[in-house]
Amino acid sequence: MKAYKTAVLRWGLRLAVLLGLCTVLAGVVQAQLMPQVQAVKPYSGRLSFTEHYLATAAAEQPEQQSVQAAGSWVILRTMAEEGQAVCKGDALLVLDVQEQQIRLQTLAAQIQEQTNYINAYDWTGGDRLVLEQKLEAVKMEYRQVKTSFPADGVVTAPADGIVKELAQPGAAATGQTVARITVSQASAADCIQWSLTDAQAQTLLEQEQLVLEGTCRVEQEDGILETVEADASLQQYQWEEEAGMYRVEALLELEQGSLRPGAQVEVTAKSNSRTYQCLVPLSGLILIGPEQYAVAKVEQVNGIWGEEYRVRLVPVELLATDAVNAAVEPVGEAIDSNDRIASYFDRALTDGEQVQPLWS
Repeated sequence: MKAYKTAVLRWGLRLAVLLGLCTVLAGVVQAQLMPQVQAVKPYSGRLSFTEHYLATAAAEQPEQQSVQAAGSWVILRTMAEEGQAVCKGDALLVLDVQEQQIRLQTLAAQIQEQTNYINAYDWTGGDRLVLEQKLEAVKMEYRQVKTSFPADGVVTAPADGIVKELAQPGAAATGQTVARITVSQASAADCIQWSLTDAQAQTLLEQEQLVLEGTCRVEQEDGILETVEADASLQQYQWEEEAGMYRVEALLELEQGSLRPGAQVEVTAKSNSRTYQCLVPLSGLILIGPEQYAVAKVEQVNGIWGEEYRVRLVPVELLATDAVNAAVEPVGEAIDSNDRIASYFDRALTDGEQVQPLWS
C-alpha cells in the first residue's frame, strides 16, 4: 500500500510538472503567434502634402508703346527692323505724304483768301457770321489734315526700346498699329510659372496653408553657376482651356544672384490641410469591405491566464490621407486621445483578436 501511494505521488508530481511545462510552452507559442502591434494614441492636427514641379522663371510683361496711323497712310519704306534697338526719335517708317501736303497748301490758300475777303469789307450782321463760320470750317479741316500725318512724313520711335512690331510698305488704315516698341526688357525674373492637372490642383490649391520652396541654378557675375534657395508665395492661378490645366504663378524672391527669364526652376510645394479631429497612422487602417475601413482599438481584458490585450474593430469614414497619416471619423462610437489604436501590423486584424502591444 505504501509503495502504491508513493508511485501515485511520484506520477502526480511528474504530471504536474508536465502540465506546467505545457502551459509555459503554450504561452510561449501563443506569444509567438500573436501579432505584435504598435499601440498609438490618435490626435488632432493637419495632414501635410509635398509635391514637386518643374517651373519656368518669368519676368513682368515689359512695357510697350505703339504708334497708330492717324489717317489713311501709305508707307513707302521701313527705316528699322523688328528686334532692332532704337532711341526715341529714331526713324521707323517713311510715308507718302505728297497728297496730304498738296491738300494742306490748298487749304492754307483758302484760309488766307477768305481772311482777306472778310477784312476787306466792313461786314455786319448775319453776312459776317456766315463768312466767319465758313472760314472756321476750312481751318478745322486744315488742322485735321495736318495732324493726320507727321510733318516730314517720317514716323519716329516714341521711346527708347526694341522694335517689337513694324508695318511693311503699303496702305495702312486709320487707327492701324504700324509700330510697337518694347520700352523695357526685364533682365531678371520676378516670378515662376508652372501648370497643374486637376488632381494636382485638388491637392495644392485647395489647402489652407501653402509654402513653396524653389531651387534653381543662377549664373553669378563671375560666370559661376551656383545653386540658390528661393522662397515663393502663391500669387494666382487660372484655368487654361486649351491646355486643360491650371497655370500657377508665384512670386520669386532670391536671396542672392538673379534668375533669367526662361530658366528652369525645381519647385517643392508644401501645404497643410485643415485641422482634423482624429488622425491615425496610415498603417492603422484595416480594409473591411469595398472602400470600407476600420481601426483596431486596443483594450485590456481579463483572460484565463490573466490580463490580456485584445482589439475591437471600430468602423471609420476615411476623410483624407497624406504620405504618413489618415484623417478618419469613427462610425458608431467615439475615439478620443486616451484610446490606443493598433498600427504597423503584418496582417489585417480580426475583431476580438489577442495582440501583443508595443506602447508608444
